[in-house]
Amino acid sequence: MTNKDAKHTALDIAKWFVQKSIDEDIRMDQIKLMNLVYAAQGMALATTNKRLFDEDILATDCGVIIQSLYDQFKHIGMDQIESVNDLHDD
Repeated sequence: MTNKDAKHTALDIAKWFVQKSIDEDIRMDQIKLMNLVYAAQGMALATTNKRLFDEDILATDCGVIIQSLYDQFKHIGMDQIESVNDLHDD
């Protein structure tokens, strides 16, 4: 499924969640972030029938993976994401 009208990237959505977690002093790691971005995509599809971002979401034994976001965490591993700057626009 593609949506050429998607106005965001998965990274845009991830950055919003990271900033929100910082603002509210809530721990954020990559698993939690992947799940939140996945849930946001699902909510958008359910309520507007449109995708927030046009990237595939993979289901694995370890949970959901959005490859572009997964690639962002190579330098973070499973540590807490402490800054939006931890996520880079490549």
